[in-house]
Amino acid sequence: ETKRRLINRCLEQEPVDVESLRRLAISPEGLLNDGIRRKAWPKLVGTSVYELPELPTADELQAHPDYNQVQLDIQRCFKRFPQDTRKSQCRRVQAELSDLVLTCLHLCPDSHYYQGFHDIAVLWLLVVGPDAALVLMLKLTKCHLSDFMDKDMQRTTSMMTFIYTIIRREDQDLETFLVRSEVGTVFCLSWTITWFTHVLENTADVTRLQDLFLATHPSMPLYLCAAVVLYRRDEVLACECELSAVHFLLSRLPQDLPMEVLVTYALTLYHKCPPSTFDITKARYSYSFSAYRVFEACLWEQPSDLSLSKDMWKRAERERKDELRQLTTSSADSGDAGGDKSRRYAVVPAGGVGGDGA
Repeated sequence: ETKRRLINRCLEQEPVDVESLRRLAISPEGLLNDGIRRKAWPKLVGTSVYELPELPTADELQAHPDYNQVQLDIQRCFKRFPQDTRKSQCRRVQAELSDLVLTCLHLCPDSHYYQGFHDIAVLWLLVVGPDAALVLMLKLTKCHLSDFMDKDMQRTTSMMTFIYTIIRREDQDLETFLVRSEVGTVFCLSWTITWFTHVLENTADVTRLQDLFLATHPSMPLYLCAAVVLYRRDEVLACECELSAVHFLLSRLPQDLPMEVLVTYALTLYHKCPPSTFDITKARYSYSFSAYRVFEACLWEQPSDLSLSKDMWKRAERERKDELRQLTTSSADSGDAGGDKSRRYAVVPAGGVGGDGA
C-alpha cells in the first residue's frame, strides 16, 4: 500500500517525478500491478496516451510490405492470452495487435519488422491497452528497440557481444569456458530481441521484467542475459565444453528462475560493468546507445496525465467554440442573403455571439 501511494505521488507531481518512479520500478516487485503500469509505463519512456499521432487508414496498413508476415506471426501468439479468453476475444485482440504493429511500422518507415517484435507488442497491448501500447512502441522503436529494427542483424549481433564483457568482469573462468565452447550468443538472441516475452511463460515474470527494462538503459536486457548465465554457472561448467552441448543447455530457459534475484543481480552487474566500460567502437555502432542520451533528456519535464487531460479538454472546448462561431457566421450570412433573420439567432448560444443583430 505504501509503495502504491509512492508511485501515484510520482505520477501526480508537476512535472512527473520520473527519477523516483524509475527507482520504484526497478525495486522488488516492480510496479505492482497492471493498473499502475497503464499509467506509469508511458511516463517511464516520456510519452502519454494524450499524444497519439494521426493514424493511418486500413488500406495503408494492408499495403505495408510486412503485412502478410505480421499476420502469420500474430496467429502464433496465443500463449500470451489468458487461458479463459474466448475465441471472439482472441480475434479482437489479434486485430488490435495487427493494427498496433503495422501502425508503428507505418509511422516509423526507417524501422524494419523483425520476428519477435509482435511478442513485445502483444504483452504491452494486453497490459496497457492499444493507445498506451502504441505510444510506447513508437517511442522505443526509435531508441531501445532500434538496433533490432535495422535492415539486418549486424548491430544486434555486435551489441550482444557485450554479454561476454559483463560475464568476464564477474567470472573469468565461466567466460573462458563459454569462449572455448564457441557457443556464441545465439542461445540468448530471442531473450534479448523479445525482452524475454517469447521465452518466459509466466506473465507476471515477463511484466516484472518490462518494469525493469523500461526504467533503465537499453543495454539492460544484456545484463539480465548475463545474470541468467552466471546464475546457472555450475550447470554450464558441468556440461561438455562443446558448442552443441552448451547451446542445448543454455537455450532452454528454466521457467522457475527466481526473477527478483536475477533482477537484483542484473542491476549489480550494471553498476560493476556499466555501458561506459564497453568497447567504445561497438557502443557507438549501436543506434540505441547513441539515441539514449536524447531519449533520457526528454523524461524530466513531463506534465502529469491530469494536466494533459485538462489541456486536451480546454483545446477541445476552444475548437468546439470555434466551430460554433463559424457555424453562427455562416448561418448569419445565409439569413442576410435570404432575408430571413430569424435563422441567424437559432444557432447563437445563450448570451449571444454577434451582438443584438440590429
